[in-house]
Amino acid sequence: MSIRAPNIAAVALVLLSLTAVAEAANYPVRPVMLLTSTPAGNGPDVIARLVADALSKKWKQQVVVENRPGGRAVVATMAAKNAAPDGYTLYVALGSTFVVLPEIQPKLPFDLDHDIVPVGMVGAQPFVIAVDPKLGVNTLPELIALSKKRPDEILYGCFRGSAPHLAAELLQIRSGARLKFVPYSGTAKVVADILGGTVSVAVESLPALIGPINAGQLKALAVTSAQRLPEFPDLPTVAETLPGYEATGWFALMAPAGTPVEIRDRINADLRTVLDQPEIHEKFATLGTYSVARSPSEVTAYIQQQRAVWRPVIHKIGLAK
Repeated sequence: MSIRAPNIAAVALVLLSLTAVAEAANYPVRPVMLLTSTPAGNGPDVIARLVADALSKKWKQQVVVENRPGGRAVVATMAAKNAAPDGYTLYVALGSTFVVLPEIQPKLPFDLDHDIVPVGMVGAQPFVIAVDPKLGVNTLPELIALSKKRPDEILYGCFRGSAPHLAAELLQIRSGARLKFVPYSGTAKVVADILGGTVSVAVESLPALIGPINAGQLKALAVTSAQRLPEFPDLPTVAETLPGYEATGWFALMAPAGTPVEIRDRINADLRTVLDQPEIHEKFATLGTYSVARSPSEVTAYIQQQRAVWRPVIHKIGLAK
């Protein structure tokens, strides 16, 4: 037995590997569920539905989006963690879930580094810094200079602990600006209060602000991406004022831990294919989102890099617990 046991174990491993390869080659053979942590109609939900529709067409199997909002993504992440690790439950997760959530809720009912595994990157969404035209500034350097002259008098609003909030605070840390933060539950209220004269600055995704910007109710000063946006070539980046600055929201496709590598690699390849379609590029662009191709291991490395950037900011502004 001592001689044969290792051979039996080796044969078992080979059989398991061959089974996983065969399952990946035939995947999917039934509908796939795509979890999202945001309510229906929310920007990330729309992104998830675009991806689901594209994958449905490629796989010739229905990909169904299921919204599980609540608890700053805790509800959706728990659902992903507890799902069968067979590739038939996937999760479009927000970057803030992996970067911000562990800092502000250290006693989570899951381990984000072990209970959920990356499949691929979906996209990145830069933010826009926009102001009330009555503030009298036309550029980001002018806003920074005015805030230094009037420290803590110029109010900006967004959701507390959100990626836009961190982007605004990083701007202040890097530039020495002295804006005062006002927490809001949603973008619509921020815009309403700017129009009403309560706050003067908004930091949000482009789709959330493009209407008021186009109507002249808000003036866009800068975008937080590393490069200018192709659709708005005249809008400067923050990095043109603060070299090296970059802040974007992002979405990653995840799966329950234990999902076979072969299936994850198959999904990653198909995800890259659909994200490279011109139609998806165009639809993403209307949402201020840009597809990003990364392997599962590259997503893991990116999460660690993002944590290194944002953890000091989270602690400096008192969000960490």
